[in-house]
Formats: sequence, C-alpha cells, structure tokens
Amino acid sequence: MEGWLELPIPIGMVSSGASESRATVILYDGMERKVRNESLVIIRNKNGGDVLAVCRGGRGLNENVKTGSFNPGVAYAKRGRIPSSAKEYYIFNLEVIGAVGEDGIEQNKLIIAPTSIVELFSDEDDPMRLLSKGSDLTIGHYWGRPNWRVPILKQYINYHIGIFGVTGSGKS
Repeated sequence: MEGWLELPIPIGMVSSGASESRATVILYDGMERKVRNESLVIIRNKNGGDVLAVCRGGRGLNENVKTGSFNPGVAYAKRGRIPSSAKEYYIFNLEVIGAVGEDGIEQNKLIIAPTSIVELFSDEDDPMRLLSKGSDLTIGHYWGRPNWRVPILKQYINYHIGIFGVTGSGKS
C-alpha cells in the first residue's frame, strides 16, 4: 500500500477520546477555511493502518467567550469589543467509514490513537478507489465531486438498494 495516496493535505490531529468508530480532529491553524461538512479524510492511525472517515459537525471554540460563567472575554463581548482569539480553535467530528484494506474498505477494529494525523483529500485525488479495488462499475458520484465516481460490486447488484431523501430530492 506504500505510496497509494500522496495528494492528501494534512489538516489536523486526532484529539483525546477517539474510538474505533469515531474521532475528533483538532484543525491546524487556517484549515477551518478548507475543511467542510462531508469532507472525506484519511486518518493515519498511529495504532496501525489508515482509516477513511467523513467530517460531520464542525465547531469553533474559544475559551474567552465560553458561556455559562462570567469571564473577561464575556465582559468584552457584552461591551461590543472583540476578546482575544488566542484560545480559539476549530474541530470536526469524524465518522469512520472503515479501515483501508488490500481489497477495499474493511471494518475498523483498532482504536484510533490520539495525535494521529488527519489528511484531507484534494480534488485531484480519488478516494473512491479505496472503497472497492478492482471494480470498474460505478453508480453516481460523491456529493459535490463529479470525478469521484462511487464503485459498486457486481455480485451485489441483485440485492435491494435503499434510496433515501426528502420529498423533492429526486429519488425516482
């Protein structure tokens, strides 16, 4: 698997409290402008292997304007002034899709180690090829990325496929 992906951009590191199915990434300074909800990322798990995940539920945090108790930052905000951004940082929840295996994505069974590096896929890369290696049949594309065609395995075509969406989303 050496050298299989060289284009992803380092965006942050995994915080404490990660499990085998979920993690939180602390974004590097400035990455909050590049990473979006539904961005696909690869976690370089220090416990072994690479893990494909999707960003969901990003948040901006600043201890100086934390509500629930009065502090100098709240006093600044109350007066219409901007408190220090020295304690400001951004995070995203990561929902694990699976571990990258020899034949595609597999169930991730290893706890994701804190401080593991998280990388964002660039437009030029194609993370969909990780889902099912050797499949030349595709159906649709990843949201907002027409060049990221979603592969399907031929042996599962005769099984039911669920199509979900709100009224008017074009399910038919």
